[in-house]
Amino acid sequence: MKCLRTEEYVQQLSCVKDTVVLHDELKVNIDFYVHVRLGTKHVDDGFGTYGRTMCDRIIRACNQRLGSGSLDPAHQEQIVELVELAVQGFESLEESGIQSSPFYLEKIVFHILQKVTSLGAHGSACRLGQLMYRRLKRLSAEVQASGSTLLPRDRLHCQLQALTFRLLEQGSSSASFPSKLPMFVEEVVVEYERSCGSFTHDDVSFLSSELRELFFGPLINPQDSALTCLSLAVRCEVVFKVCKLLCKSRFSAEAVGLLHGALEGVDGHVGLRLTLRLADRAVQLHSAFSLGGECSKAFTECARSLRGLPRVMSAAESHALLEACQLVVWALEAGQCKGMDETTLLACFSFLEEYQELLLTQQKVRLYNILLVLINTFYSACKLISILICLFFFSLVCAVNNVVYELFNRKLYEGAFGLAVIVCQELCKDCPSSLPVNRCFTLTVQCSRRGGQLERALDWIVRWIRVLGTQILDHLTEPVSLWVKTKSDAARAGEDDTRLRTLRDGLGEAIDEDVMMCLLEEELRLYKEQTGDTAQERYNTLCDLLDICHEETPHTLRRATYLCEMAQVVCYQDFSQQTDCSAVDFTHEALRLLEVEPETAENADRLKDEKAHASLWLYICTLETNLQEAVDTEKRLRAVQEENKMEVNMDPVPTNDLEYEDKQKSQESQLVYDGLRFNLLAQKLSEPLDRCLSLWRSLLKGSVPAVRDPKLTASSMTLMAALYTLMGKHLQALEGYQLAAALFHSLGDAQNSANAFCHSARILLYLGSPTLAQVECGVSCLMEVIKESTQHHSKSWYLLRARALQTASEYLSLDTQTLDSQLRQSITQHGMKTSDTAQYEGLKLLCSLVMMLLGNGFDCLKIFLVIFNLVCFLSVGDSVVFKWLLLSEVLVCSERMVIVRSSSGAVHEAKAQCLEALKLATKLQTLSHCAELLVLKAELELMKGANEASSLDLEQVRNLLDLCTDFGQGKQQKSEVKIKPRKGRPAAPSSSGHAPEEDDDLCGILSSRAFLKEPVETMSRLGSQGASPPLKPKRQHGLSCLTHADTCSCPCCSELSVARVSIHWALLQADLQTDPERSRRLRQSARKRCRSVAAKLQSSLAALVSKKSAGLSLSLLQAEQCKVHLGTVLQLLRTGDKGKSTVLWEEIEAGLEAVMPKGALTPELGPIRAALLGAKAVSCCLALAMKKQCTPEELFSSVWDWNPPKVKPQLKLKNESKHRSKSPVSDTIPPEAGAACHTDVKTIPPAVVEKSEKKQNASNSKTSRTLKPALNSIPSDAKRVNPTVEPEPPRRTRTTKKSTALPSTSCLSSEEETGLSTQTRTRRGRAKKSQSSEATEEPERMRMIKEDEDEVVLDISLEELRGSDTEMNDAEAVQSYLRSSWLLLHHFPPPSLFPHICLLLAQSLGQTDPISTAMLHAQSLGVSTRHHLTRHVVSQLRKLKKSCNDVTEGLGALSLEETSGATQSQKLSALEQIFSFNSSHPTQFPQTHCHQFTQQLKDLPAGITVCMLSLTGVYPDEIGSTILLTRLERGSNPITVRIPTADRKRSVAVLLEEMDGVLKGQKQVSTVAEKSQWWEGRKALDVRKMLEEMEEALGVWRTLLLPLTSDPELEVQVKCFQKALKGTKITEDILKVVLSASPLLSLPELQCLVEGMGQQDKDFLRLLQGGVAKLRGREEPQGHTVLILDKFLQRLPWENIASLKSRSVTRMPSLHAVLGHSHLKEMDSSCVLSCGVNPKKVYYVLNPDRNLPDTENRFKEWFTGERAWRGVCGTAPDPDKLQEAVTTRDLYIYIGHGAGARFLDAQRVLKGPVRAVALLFGCSSAALSVHGHQEGTGIILSYLTAGCPLVLGNLWDVTDRDLDRFTSALLQSWLSAGSGSSLLQHLAQSRNATHLKHIIGAAPIAYGLPVYIH
Repeated sequence: MKCLRTEEYVQQLSCVKDTVVLHDELKVNIDFYVHVRLGTKHVDDGFGTYGRTMCDRIIRACNQRLGSGSLDPAHQEQIVELVELAVQGFESLEESGIQSSPFYLEKIVFHILQKVTSLGAHGSACRLGQLMYRRLKRLSAEVQASGSTLLPRDRLHCQLQALTFRLLEQGSSSASFPSKLPMFVEEVVVEYERSCGSFTHDDVSFLSSELRELFFGPLINPQDSALTCLSLAVRCEVVFKVCKLLCKSRFSAEAVGLLHGALEGVDGHVGLRLTLRLADRAVQLHSAFSLGGECSKAFTECARSLRGLPRVMSAAESHALLEACQLVVWALEAGQCKGMDETTLLACFSFLEEYQELLLTQQKVRLYNILLVLINTFYSACKLISILICLFFFSLVCAVNNVVYELFNRKLYEGAFGLAVIVCQELCKDCPSSLPVNRCFTLTVQCSRRGGQLERALDWIVRWIRVLGTQILDHLTEPVSLWVKTKSDAARAGEDDTRLRTLRDGLGEAIDEDVMMCLLEEELRLYKEQTGDTAQERYNTLCDLLDICHEETPHTLRRATYLCEMAQVVCYQDFSQQTDCSAVDFTHEALRLLEVEPETAENADRLKDEKAHASLWLYICTLETNLQEAVDTEKRLRAVQEENKMEVNMDPVPTNDLEYEDKQKSQESQLVYDGLRFNLLAQKLSEPLDRCLSLWRSLLKGSVPAVRDPKLTASSMTLMAALYTLMGKHLQALEGYQLAAALFHSLGDAQNSANAFCHSARILLYLGSPTLAQVECGVSCLMEVIKESTQHHSKSWYLLRARALQTASEYLSLDTQTLDSQLRQSITQHGMKTSDTAQYEGLKLLCSLVMMLLGNGFDCLKIFLVIFNLVCFLSVGDSVVFKWLLLSEVLVCSERMVIVRSSSGAVHEAKAQCLEALKLATKLQTLSHCAELLVLKAELELMKGANEASSLDLEQVRNLLDLCTDFGQGKQQKSEVKIKPRKGRPAAPSSSGHAPEEDDDLCGILSSRAFLKEPVETMSRLGSQGASPPLKPKRQHGLSCLTHADTCSCPCCSELSVARVSIHWALLQADLQTDPERSRRLRQSARKRCRSVAAKLQSSLAALVSKKSAGLSLSLLQAEQCKVHLGTVLQLLRTGDKGKSTVLWEEIEAGLEAVMPKGALTPELGPIRAALLGAKAVSCCLALAMKKQCTPEELFSSVWDWNPPKVKPQLKLKNESKHRSKSPVSDTIPPEAGAACHTDVKTIPPAVVEKSEKKQNASNSKTSRTLKPALNSIPSDAKRVNPTVEPEPPRRTRTTKKSTALPSTSCLSSEEETGLSTQTRTRRGRAKKSQSSEATEEPERMRMIKEDEDEVVLDISLEELRGSDTEMNDAEAVQSYLRSSWLLLHHFPPPSLFPHICLLLAQSLGQTDPISTAMLHAQSLGVSTRHHLTRHVVSQLRKLKKSCNDVTEGLGALSLEETSGATQSQKLSALEQIFSFNSSHPTQFPQTHCHQFTQQLKDLPAGITVCMLSLTGVYPDEIGSTILLTRLERGSNPITVRIPTADRKRSVAVLLEEMDGVLKGQKQVSTVAEKSQWWEGRKALDVRKMLEEMEEALGVWRTLLLPLTSDPELEVQVKCFQKALKGTKITEDILKVVLSASPLLSLPELQCLVEGMGQQDKDFLRLLQGGVAKLRGREEPQGHTVLILDKFLQRLPWENIASLKSRSVTRMPSLHAVLGHSHLKEMDSSCVLSCGVNPKKVYYVLNPDRNLPDTENRFKEWFTGERAWRGVCGTAPDPDKLQEAVTTRDLYIYIGHGAGARFLDAQRVLKGPVRAVALLFGCSSAALSVHGHQEGTGIILSYLTAGCPLVLGNLWDVTDRDLDRFTSALLQSWLSAGSGSSLLQHLAQSRNATHLKHIIGAAPIAYGLPVYIH
């Protein structure tokens, strides 16, 4: 290959093809050269001689070609590859020993890299960059390797040569500015000097020559003027750095020579030439200073050089010039020790002045510290100042101020003070009026402040004020402001002596009295504007003011003002050591002075305003005083309770945890009720507030009043309105806000005026303004507010966001017709999925806002204790208004939270929240909020079925609202106190205990831990704790205000909030009444009161707002009016009086008309309308049933394919037939039909029999109500209802007596049972051991607690009704009403109403729409659990998002946790989709819901059969007699059948009653002392017969409970029936299920199936018998069954019926819970459901209460012997360790009482995902407690919510020994079975290990999905 010229290579690179050819030729030559060189060193092909030149020319040609213009990407890529190849050739030659100039190749490649980058070829540029890095790294390594052997000059040469490469960067467009090259050169020269020891002439000469050779050479790119200037400027800066080092070594001449050499290279650059000349003068200055020569001329030349600068200079030239000036300053600083004369000093000032102008022009921040050095080294500072004062005093002061300011900015405070104090001292002697006095003293004070000399700063402020003299009133703000700020600094620094000084202390008596008062007033005003605690400072200042304006002075008005200010200070802090007066005393004295002050035309407005302010603070101070007393009282009560708690803990440990959550709040409940010690008599406390409103109303007459501070007056009006809002007086609050808005508007304060109008608008909306009717516009505005609020971080924006979240909650409560899916989606996309979560977020934000203002140094469970005591800075400014607004918002939001939570079925959480809010309300003594919360609590008790507790709550409300209640709290009048405050130090803070760690969720009244604990309500909460036995409450008196006339003006009738409470009281009291007539009268009173209150409100609002509002229809009490109608309808349905059917229909229609929206959006109306529609549907059903002469249960039989065949009527017992004819409304069964009637009494011990007989007689003697509804026909004008209404969870209007997990009819009276239990209390249910019973086994101890026994008995029957329409139209009408009701609720369903609507609608659809029927059945189950799951998942998502947003955690998770975090987020989002309720538009029903349901069936896990069983009836909340059974399986159509049991000898309702009786008998037997009788009683309580009857009740349909067999013969047999199935109602799916369970079927059951389907063909029956016979002896099904049972059927042990006893069976609360667990299994391959249980990863808790010694002895040796196991034995576990164990271990074994909730409660369970399988071997550990009409609750559901794969527990209380046998058998067999062994299979086998197989062996059940050994 020939070596061409560079130009020829450039031509060859003109196209891609030629470039490729050149690349290939060069590659061949290089490869050949390398091969030959490696093979034979002596052979040379000639490439080595010209190869270096060839590669060099090719690289240069590539550089030119890239710079010639744009090239296509392919061409660019080929050229870069050619460059890489040429560089490779270069390196090959270097390895062979051919050397090149250092950095020669790198420089060329650097320019190529720049061009490639500019062309955008980033891939190629990256490769070239790597190539450059590799070569530079290799060169650096070579230098380092040889550095230790190089001589200093050689090392300097190499280092400077390397830095020349950096000089190339300055010649490029991408160069950084300013360059770091001068700094690098300086470091190299310093290192060279250090290695030489000290510079010699030879060293300096070598250095100069190297610099000239390397840095003064020709430029690479001289045609670019900008780049040339930049490169030259950098070279000049390099020279400056070297010259400075040479001057230090006294080689000034060489430095000058270097500068002259540099000057030759900058021809044509005027700016750089002047810069070099300035540096030359700097070197001359340094030399002159060193020799003591004359310097003034050099300074003059420097100043002249700066004046002669060109107008326009580049950035590089300007930077070089500043470096030259800095060199002059350095020379000046280095030579200052010799001093300067006046001429030199003036010349120096001239230069520095020019330098300052340059800096200002360049906008640089530099400091003239050299000036201070000059002055200090002159003869003396005073001499210099005196000389300069004679010359130009004014100019000097200005100049010194500038210098001091610069020193101050550089934090040289002492130096700045040294200059400033000289001028200030001169000013103190003689101060011309033209001088800037304030600036001089300001700088002096600020320097002292920043220097930490606070006392000195205060002294100079005092001098400053004295210098101002008579001008101080014109310049008050600046000195007083600095005084306040300095004292604030002293407070932060802990300098109390400095902090307590006042201006009066510093100025003494020299200042005029009026001037002093002005100064002190200004000081007081500025203290209020500070954000910190200035109470002590304000107090001391007010003491001075009151001392000046003493009682003998004529300043009465001023003194009253100061007294009012003092009240504000003393109100919020303890000044008892400094004054004997309270805040109330100060306000009373102020009011007294204002009353004696004569009113004139000049002071009339001021006097009214001051009286209003004093009255306002009299109210606030009184409120705060009462509050503090209440807090102190509660502390004492809490201390007493703690002492009593120790005694309570001595009682035996409960054997189960059914009431654990109730007991946790018992003390809190007691404290709440003890705090209710006020009533309407306390309303007189608001008289000062009313007087305040009256005064300000008369003060504002259009113009701005002549008051002390109009803005303060307007803010005080806002404060007054906020207090009215807190007290529930909305009309007065509205007027207050309107007054404030008008005054703010007059003052031109648009922002505060708009804020006041916003508050007015909120009140109007609360009163029922129709403005919110525009849903679409409202949602749009709401989203804008939420988006905007996230971008601001202030307390006002936080409060606004909390309000917006509450509004969003109200919107989300609307039904899907009013709020369509698109608008709902716009809200939910912000994380607010339901009204519950939105309300919760708003409440949590309010709590966070409280904590942000108060700090975290307190017990977060007791927020109300610190809101008023621990915060001093809240007592001034807008914070006071904000405080009361925040408290009001917290109470309102809490009330709404209680309503929303209760509507979702979380009654326990709602009640806990209600109690927490009540604590705050009682401390504030807000009567309206207290009464409203008590009514809400009474409603919650009613929902739970606790009628007595509800009545007691209503009695408390009556006590609050009635004027006659005397709490005996009369206070003695305090004697007159003389006002004489004393200045002093602040009181020492009281010591407090360590505050507990703040919870991650809500604290205090919003604490999530409060949501999981419900206080139990007992009679002792209202009386003495020692009172025994509890007495029943006296008969309630009526609420007196209900009988008042319409014109009554008492608070109960005139104040809206209190009147509304009285209406709620009447409605709840009506629901509690047993007398229908009294109930009717109460509702009538409520209806009348609604009308009168609404009329009064309308009139008052019209007078207050405007005349145009007179015709406005307000909807405030619309919900209450609708509840009156609903309660009346439900009562008529219960009683069913003849002749009242017309009244019923009229009431229903009136209610539906009243519930229609009247402009305002009222979410509560939706559920009320749904309940009315449901009642209308029930009424229609009853009428249709009478029309068809059938029972309501038989009404829908025509739409079902299978109905039980008719049987011949048999003679039945009278009482039995009567029972079956009932349609009970309550969920209880009459005692006459109890378990005692069906149990073999002969086998029960005599003691038990005797007590049973007594209970039987007592029960029979009780009077029971018999309610028989009698309805006429359905009215002809009954219209179909279109589902377009607004839903909001309704308040329950009917409940029954509270029941536990297993409510039952008692066989003993409560007194007798108490007597029995007390006999053996010390032995916990075990009889004392007898000497004569050694041959008999000891009776076993029970783990149980007492349960409620009283039951309410209702009886309803139907009379014959006359129909008006056709049957088909009536049926369609029923479906229409039910569908409309369902659509109003389905987006946020209440568990008390929604399941009934679902089941009734499912019954009406039947087989006409099997998918919809199955979907509705699935929707009816586990509603409360779905709400709980949704809340939990949303909470987890929020926590995950919060953790991901945390910077620290985010950085820590970059490498490992990022993927898992994303997976966790996806998992939670998917779970949220599974658990959430559908919110599609009503027009999409049922298509959307059925499609979603079908998809859910596809997502069911394989091998799992889901069976849903519900007990249905026509009446709401009745225990029906019809079972609805639905079978779901992946890949199969859903099968739903309806199984009536009313005609059976023993219906399911009777079986439930019998089960309750058995369990109650079990408790009674456990108290028997005689062993033989104990065993006889235990054996008599056998559920074997009941299990048989349960299976018989299902009949042939028990086959639906079994999975399909995998036997292929099944498909063969099904095909044989294809022709026979045509024309029959039997589907192929049903046939397959029946044939699969052939071993279980008998001939009568097959006959029942065929006949029930209406099949009369006997051939089909014979064919079916044949198919069953062929499959009878073959393989049985081996899959898994999941039972989903309603709240009634879950009490029965379905797992123990014969067909399921040996199979794998678990329970789940809902279908969605099954899908959630299945999703967790799919998403997490490491979870226990996926990989199984590791037998070595076990954590156990054995006998934690230490009262089961036998159990501990049985298992201790085994458990402690397992080395890999961890746990505790015979001691209580640490809750934190236990929580960690269930999240990390695979198996958790608990053997003790209950479910272990006392050690691991629901709150801790829900904190983290539960990994372990939980085996809870305790009494009732898997039982669900059913309260009232609510669904079952229990800690086992919390385990499932937290993701626990499987929980095993007991369905009822058990004995220890028999359960230990079961436990031992299960654990030993399963854990030793090996891999793949199923826990559930061993569970079924271990039941036989017990002695009582059908009572103890039947108790264990499991919730979850199957688990296996790993």
